[in-house]
Parts: sequence; C-alpha cells; structure tokens
Amino acid sequence: MFSDNNEVRKNRDHLWVTISLVILLSAFRFISTLAPEVSAFFQVYTEFPIVEVISNMLFFWLVGLLWIAYHRWKNTVAYNHKLENIISSISPDSITVVNSNRTITMCSGQIETMFGIKPKKLIGQSTDALYFDRRVRGEKGEIANNLEKYGFHIGQATGKRKNGQTFPLEIITGAISGNNGAVVLMRDITERKNTETALRESEARFELFMRYLPGCAFIKDSNLKYIYLNSYCEKAFDCNISDALGKTDSELLPPKQSNPITKNDRKIIAEHCETNYVTETDIGGKKYSMMTYAFPIIPQQEKECTMIGGISLDITDQKNAETERRNIEKQMLQSQKLESLGVLGGGIAHDFNNLLVGMLGHADLALTKLPENAASRENLEEVIVSAQRAADLANQLLAYSGEGKFIVETTNISDIVEEMSSLLNVSISKKAILDFKLNQTIPSIKCDQTQIRQVIMNLIVNASDSLDGNSGDILIETGATQLTSDNFNNTYFPSKLPHGEYVYVKISDTGIGMDEKICQSVFDPFFTTKFAGRGLGLAAVMGIIRSHKGTITLDSTLGKGTTFTIYLPSTKEIAIKKTTNKLDNESWQGSGVVLVADDEESVRNVAKMMLESIGFDVIIAQNGREALEIFKEDSAKFCSILLDLTMPELGGIETYHEIRKIDNSIPIILSSGYNKQDEITQINDEALPAFLKKPYRLHSMRKIFKTALN
Repeated sequence: MFSDNNEVRKNRDHLWVTISLVILLSAFRFISTLAPEVSAFFQVYTEFPIVEVISNMLFFWLVGLLWIAYHRWKNTVAYNHKLENIISSISPDSITVVNSNRTITMCSGQIETMFGIKPKKLIGQSTDALYFDRRVRGEKGEIANNLEKYGFHIGQATGKRKNGQTFPLEIITGAISGNNGAVVLMRDITERKNTETALRESEARFELFMRYLPGCAFIKDSNLKYIYLNSYCEKAFDCNISDALGKTDSELLPPKQSNPITKNDRKIIAEHCETNYVTETDIGGKKYSMMTYAFPIIPQQEKECTMIGGISLDITDQKNAETERRNIEKQMLQSQKLESLGVLGGGIAHDFNNLLVGMLGHADLALTKLPENAASRENLEEVIVSAQRAADLANQLLAYSGEGKFIVETTNISDIVEEMSSLLNVSISKKAILDFKLNQTIPSIKCDQTQIRQVIMNLIVNASDSLDGNSGDILIETGATQLTSDNFNNTYFPSKLPHGEYVYVKISDTGIGMDEKICQSVFDPFFTTKFAGRGLGLAAVMGIIRSHKGTITLDSTLGKGTTFTIYLPSTKEIAIKKTTNKLDNESWQGSGVVLVADDEESVRNVAKMMLESIGFDVIIAQNGREALEIFKEDSAKFCSILLDLTMPELGGIETYHEIRKIDNSIPIILSSGYNKQDEITQINDEALPAFLKKPYRLHSMRKIFKTALN
C-alpha cells in the first residue's frame, strides 16, 4: 500500500515524544516510591502535591497525543486508499517501489489483478518473484545495469502469474535519488503483442497478395511521389523499385507520357474521385499499354486526400490482340465486300459473254460470206473490234471475281517478265527508268500466263502514272520466300493459304505515293485517282491473284513511292519453254455430226452456224439432260460434243461424266465464260477435255475442233 513519507515521519516523531514522556512519568513515580523523603520534601517545602499534579498532567498529555495520532493514522489510511483508487482508475499498470536491494516496499492494488498476488504478500519480497526472464533478474540483470548506468530502464520481459502462467510484460523503471531504490511500472502487453502479431500476419498476407497480383500496385503521397510499389513492377518492367520510390512520374517518364498521369492524379486529389485511364508508357526501351485504376486514400477523421492508391495492368498483349482482331474483322469485311462484288461482276460478265458470242459469231460468219472488196466489210470489222473490247472488259470483271483463269500452265515468272520487257518499256512514261532484277533460279508456278501478264502490265502502268509526269524509277524484282500465317496477316486480303514457298514479283516506284485512306480503297472496283478511267486495273489484279491462290501486299508512303508485291504458290514441276508454230487453220474443214448443248438460244444458234460453216452437221440441245437423252438414242453418229458448263437441270461436268459412261473416247469440248479450270482439272480422265472460252470466234472454233478431232 502507498504511504506519504512526510506524514509517516511526523507520526513517528510524535510517537517518540509520547514514549519519552511516559518513560519520564514512570521514572518519577518510581523514584517517589523508592524515596518517600523526596515526595515528603516537596510536600513540606512546597505545601503542594506536585507529584500527583505532574502525573495527572502527563497522563492527560499522553491521552491527547494518542487521540491525535489515531486521527492522523486514520486520515493517512483514507488518503492512501483514495490515492490508490485514483491511480488504479487512471492506469491499469502496476506500480511498485523497491529499495536498493530490490525488495518491494510498496505496491499498487493492480498487482493482484496482473499477477494474482495480494500486495501485502509482496511487501518485503524480491522483484525476481515477478519476472520470468533471467536476463532482467538479479543484481547483474538488465534492469539493475541500466539503473546503475543511466538511472532508468525501459524494456520488456516475461511476467509470471501466481498460477504459473507467463505473459509479455513491459517494464519502466526510474531510480530514486540517493540510491534509495526505484519506482517500477509494469504493464501487461499481451493485447499489444497479439495486435502486433496480427498486424505482422496481415502485412505478410498483404505483401504476399501484392507479390502475386498480376499488376503494378502503387501508393503515392499528396506530392504525387511513389511511397509504395509492389514487386510485380520490378519483375514486369525489369527495373529497381528503390529507384522509383520518392520520385514522381514526371521524374521517371518523359513529359508526353507523364503529363496525362499527373493530370489524372491531381484530379483525384482535388475531387476525391476514382478514375480509369489508359496510357502508353516506354520503360527500359520497351513500350507498354497500361490500364490504370486509381482512387483517393482519405484517413479516418480527415477530410483531405493525403494519398493516392491504384493498380496498373499491362494490357499490351490484349491491346495488340484487339488491334489484330479489328484488323481481321476489317479484312473480313473487305473480303466479303469484294467477294459479293465479285459474284455480281462474274454474273454480269457471264451473261455479257453469252451476248458477245452471238455478236462476234454472226460478225465472223458475215465476213466469210462477203467478198474481199465489199464496202460493208469495214463496218463488220469495226463491230468485231468493239465486241472484242467489250470481251476484254468482261474478262476484267471475271478477273476481279476470281473467275478469270482459263489456261493453266507451268512456267517461270521471271521468263514472263523478261518476255514482256519490250512491251513494258513502251507502255510507261518516257521520263521513267525501268529496271529489272530477275532471279532465274526461282521455282516454277502454275498460272494462266495471259492473266499474269495482265497483272504485271496493270501494276507497271499504275507505277508509271504515280510518277505524275516527273522523272522517276520503276523496279521489277522477282524471287522466292517462305510465308507463314504471320506473313498472311499482313497481306491485303489474307486468307487461309497454306504455309510454304511462294514466288513473288515486286514492283516499286519513286512516285507520289498514297496515304492510308487511298491505300484502303485502291483495290475497290471503279475506284480511281485519275480524271478519266474505269478503275478496274487494280481490282482485276486482285481478282487474278486471288484466283491463283496467291496474295498481295501494298506498302506506300505519301511523297516517297509505292511497292506492290504479289505472291504466288510455287510448284515442283519444271517449266518448259514452248515454241509456237503458226498453223494455217483457215482452210481446214470438218465432217460428221456435232452435238451442241447450251441453255442460251443465241449461243446455240451461232455455234450451230459456225460449225456448219466449217463442214459439220449440228444437233442442238437446250440443257445437259436433253443432250444426254439425244446421245443415248444414237451415240455412234456423233463425232464430237460441245457442252456449256453452266446449264440448268444437268450441268456440263455432270453431263460429261454421264456421256463418258456411254462412250469414253468421243472428243468432248467444254465451253464457258466462267473460270472452271479447277473443276476441269479434277476430271480423272487420261486426257482432259478441251476448253473453248466464251466469247469465241470462228477461227478459235475451227482450231479447237481440228485439235480435238486430230
């Protein structure tokens, strides 16, 4: 229990005075008893009972002193009890006073609550009864050493309760002056330790979460300086986190990259709002697309934003994938548009060719019946020229639709370019310089040479036009390369082409070039940048390359020039250069009966007249089924058959196979304005049927039948 030292000292002084008076009174009475003459002396000479008076005075003095001592003791006890209650209500800590021998002389009532030991039982015991740790116990313990050196000690130890339970204890000790002991404050820090343990575990979980978070988590202070970055930042961006802490974005990134981030951060601090934004960042020489979610951090009981937190996710791959997806969608839309236009153009060209068969056929037949000096011959020849130009236009429509490939041969594309060199030189501007860089060792390709010549001619003319009348260079280069899906994705109209070796023709010019908008429309039909023109040149190029299972790339920069590169699949077959001998077919006459099947009446009629003019008898059929029935009735009388490929009820290929079941040796000639080369080559005959392209003329009809029958 606590005691006031001054009050104790006063009470002790009063007690000694009282004891001294009692001893003096007792001595006086003892002397009076042993020496009656002394008492008699006082009575005789003083005539007064001095001994009784003095005794009574001393008695009453003693009683008064005892009464005063009692009341002071009572007040002291009440004061100490009140003080103890005040201290206990203010602090849950235990306070003890020890002497220089570490013996407890006083302690507060909280000792019992903390240690389970009544304070009275601890008075006179060593403080070692309260400590479990050896490092703080004894004369050479940590507490004693610090008191001796510094006069105070602050530390932790393990306390020991009466039941043997231990608990974490914080000890604050201050020495009493004069080496008279010390005051010891002891505090149970079990709850604090549990809180610290929970905090460490929480921080460990937080750090573990942040370590595996697939994004860059950050915290910035009110000055926009980084005060926290998770380990992902270091791993993802190959940088040292310590280099970024304490710095702002403007100190770490170029202004173009940091300014948008700083602007968003200031908005968060000013408006206390959350925000999302995407930035393009260059870190360590590598470009990243970062999507950031940032938010204000406002501590409790505060109104201002003191920090900014957020997470930045690397969406570079996703953005690239999204860009690629949009490009693919764009290319698919372009491909669908071109395909739909191609179907339309092919249908028009097919019907147009059927009309031209009648025009050219009748004009040719009329010429054969006119004398050489007839005035009308010139008019008929002009009709034929005009019809032939119309046929060329139809062929361009067929080329655009991908249906323009008719005669497929194995050839070397460098040989084609070399053969065209003279024609190309006279087709370009006189101010243009045409150079060739031809690789003669490249693999062969299978193509319609006429169509490939048209592609090269169209591209060369386009390159010459791009010079815009100025001097410039045009380069034609051939070669071979391996293409994969990545290469196909960068082509103008990518499709599921097989990987492998492709032969290319690259045509470059140093002309005015094209911007991105023109590049996106350059292959559209009827698109042209010239004042006059049909705009079918590059559209036809695209259709021809597509029909040959190839692709094309376009690289153009405004003011620097343009490069077109066409890619065609190579073949292992070896190209053989053919020498052509002009045969005189004008006098050849045939004989026998020819079966003609076509669903167009005008085509049937003109074919019948052409064949009759060269010596054949003709039987006509309106479709394949009717032709098959006629052939079944008397197959032996027919020397040859002319079949249109596209007929109702039974098409030309189906009719061909049915006839072959009856007679596998009769010459059959297939005719169409469409490209049916793929269908024809799939016929498993030893000798493929002959093919007569619409619109045909009399001399081509004579030549094809002469070849077929011979």
